[in-house]
Amino acid sequence: MHPALRRQAFLTGAPARLSAFKDIMWMRPDGGEMGHNDWANAELHSLGCTFDAADAPKGPQRYALLINAAPHAVVFTLPAEHGGPWRGVLDTASEDGSTDGVIPAGALCTLVTRSLILLASDSDAVAEYAR
Repeated sequence: MHPALRRQAFLTGAPARLSAFKDIMWMRPDGGEMGHNDWANAELHSLGCTFDAADAPKGPQRYALLINAAPHAVVFTLPAEHGGPWRGVLDTASEDGSTDGVIPAGALCTLVTRSLILLASDSDAVAEYAR
């Protein structure tokens, strides 16, 4: 398992590494950062996050986890400034959990009802964007 998925400390939303990016950014399906009203919105059944993995000795620089608990499909926008291109790691809508293909930064990603997708970005573009 990648070290970013089993951390010694909680992610806090503080800047990660030597960048302007937060170690975790919770987002709405439109790609915007979750605010207080979003967390209080009982109608919002889908959310996602991008989180930093650059402290790991090797592997992806950033992950995105998209979660859809809604009774219908939801389209997510992957914020271009938080990584990409994204490659699929896990898709619970697939019978065996596998996923294939690459999703460009800033692209749309559709999640079927009650599913989640884990994506990884191997790009150093995240670090370069923050400079």
